[in-house]
Amino acid sequence: MNQILQFETLGLVFFTALFLSLFIVPATIVLARKIGAVDVPKSRSSHSTPTTRLGGLGIAASLFLACLMFLPFNSFVNAFLAGLLIIIATGLIDDIAQISPRWKFLGQILAALAFIYLGGGSLEHLGNFLGFGDISLHSLAIPFTIFCMVGGMNAFNLSDGLDGLAAGLAAIAAVFFAYFAWQIRATDLLLLSLALLGAVMGFLRYNSYPARLFMGDCGSLTLGYVLAALLVGGSQHMQPNISLVTWVLVVSLPLLDTLLVMARRLRHGHSPFLPDRTHLHHRLLALGLTHPGVVAVMYVAMAFFGLVAMILVGFPDVYVFAALLIIGGILFGGVAALQQRKLLLSPRQTHVGKKKQPYTSLRQSAYFQKIAGRVCTFSLPISLFLLTILCFPALFFPLPELNRNEVLALLMMAGMVVFYSLQHSAAHAGMLHGSVYVSIFILFFMYNLGMKNEGFSLYLTTISLLALVWVAFKIFFRKNPQVILPSSFELLMLLLSWFIPFVLLPEFNSADSTIQSGRLACLQVLPFMLVTKIFFNSQPQGNNWVVGMFAGAMLVIAMRVSFG
Repeated sequence: MNQILQFETLGLVFFTALFLSLFIVPATIVLARKIGAVDVPKSRSSHSTPTTRLGGLGIAASLFLACLMFLPFNSFVNAFLAGLLIIIATGLIDDIAQISPRWKFLGQILAALAFIYLGGGSLEHLGNFLGFGDISLHSLAIPFTIFCMVGGMNAFNLSDGLDGLAAGLAAIAAVFFAYFAWQIRATDLLLLSLALLGAVMGFLRYNSYPARLFMGDCGSLTLGYVLAALLVGGSQHMQPNISLVTWVLVVSLPLLDTLLVMARRLRHGHSPFLPDRTHLHHRLLALGLTHPGVVAVMYVAMAFFGLVAMILVGFPDVYVFAALLIIGGILFGGVAALQQRKLLLSPRQTHVGKKKQPYTSLRQSAYFQKIAGRVCTFSLPISLFLLTILCFPALFFPLPELNRNEVLALLMMAGMVVFYSLQHSAAHAGMLHGSVYVSIFILFFMYNLGMKNEGFSLYLTTISLLALVWVAFKIFFRKNPQVILPSSFELLMLLLSWFIPFVLLPEFNSADSTIQSGRLACLQVLPFMLVTKIFFNSQPQGNNWVVGMFAGAMLVIAMRVSFG
């Protein structure tokens, strides 16, 4: 199979799972209401209105169908699908009937047993992560694998506490697991990772803050099971090998959080399964971060663990394990230290005791207020001007050659932006902003790919610097600069788009010019991402003109490369 066919096949798997999820997930809302699978707010809940909790069935069904269509049937895939059906049934029963933890554990153990005994593999070799030599489990391999898989399922189950949190963490893990699978040439693991990524991304459209539905135990247990199966299958792949501890490092954030929470409960004489508000996301909320802010911090932390794991591929296991402990210690220890000192992370805190901060005094001056008023007055036209000059080069810049599939992808992206601009609920705002960000990235990528002379390069650099200056000016004189911070979904799009030129394109042996164009676009797009945030906040209901410009620019590019 040649490189282009491989790339198109991978895209087909991802988009099939994505579109299946987009269609199946909303149908679960109707089903959940009919059977009473609705989550009523409790004292520990982060939501205030009853919300359906069968969205995970949409993830599971999309993933299962994509696997049936594209995965090569072998012992691993058969074992995986058998365990998947068991864990889906377990989560679904719990979402409907609220079964006790012991019955959930039984379902998780049965899913792990089915995966192991039908040929999915087990953790026989743990590597040399302690520095005393390779650890082989022999007869303990099966019980240890069951313990680890059940632990992974519960880790993601317990991380499902905020809108978009568990799904976003799983999406980030799937990206890095797909990279590892590509490295070891494990086709089934690679396709499975992409199918999971597509199913989760479709679900996030409805689960991003504020969520229209929850995934429930069916979703969180499915995510944990799939990632555990990928970890077991990938870490025991012998030629070439990526060590177990490297795979574990990718998902260490929810694992460490679960272990620390259970240890804390045992230390205080409580059951390790007693619900409380001591998880990392609860503690970040207590430090003053907003709901979306906590999710964004968790995304960044998860991605950082994955990046470190990717960098340390090939290093001795003991180094990777040390990195896991050090990063985890800094993260969780830092949060604990902030809580002990009762410090808040909220940027809205502007006073210390009775003494005002210098910046607060400056903001209250008449001169500052006058400039801030002018900035507010010109906010809309300046933002619109910057976004217009970004789209203008689509008419005259030289463009790269694109094949039919690439042109079709451009048209689909334009249609997606227009679709989300027509949705006026708050739940779709993050999706609109994320798709607009991707559109800006595509425009810069196309411009850089077709670059023919220094004049065009100077134009792109100039407009990026102008946007950066305007954003800095706007942040300084804005009453609440926090509103231009990216949402959790926008941040996820940011992480995934950066993954393409810095990891994916080099792995596909793309031309140096293509790789450099993508990396340059990653830098150029950031100021304009914030400019769009400024515009959308200034005109929350009047963004059709800007969306129309982006969609029109991509349409013009598609027509120019198609008809010359």
